[in-house]
Amino acid sequence: MKAKEIFEQAMDLCALRGSDGDGEPRLPADVDDLGVRAVGILNVLMGEYHSLEERLVGKERPYARIYGLEETVDLCEGICRCVLPYRLASLLIAEEDRELSDLLRHHAAEAAKGLLADGASRIHTILEVYR
Repeated sequence: MKAKEIFEQAMDLCALRGSDGDGEPRLPADVDDLGVRAVGILNVLMGEYHSLEERLVGKERPYARIYGLEETVDLCEGICRCVLPYRLASLLIAEEDRELSDLLRHHAAEAAKGLLADGASRIHTILEVYR
């Protein structure tokens, strides 16, 4: 999923994306700084949800990073669609509306729990420390 799609969903959750006369969704001019901030925040969130990603796919994966909103976020579809938009929106709106931010963070946590409940398990050896 493209980072831009996640950002647009986050803007929708914050009620910051409107439509022009043609019915096409667009962002107001005064939120350009949020797009710049979103790249850094998404990189932090991708690191935060790295272990959930590994659990969901059932194998170890390298950490991913993006450098712009046009890049693809290399996490599973569930995290990109169900968790990241809520967390990104929560962090972007935190200073303006603490109550909405908390609500969005709660939705993200519940979505992550739901994904984790359906995650793949893996078998690994256990190190014997007592003999």
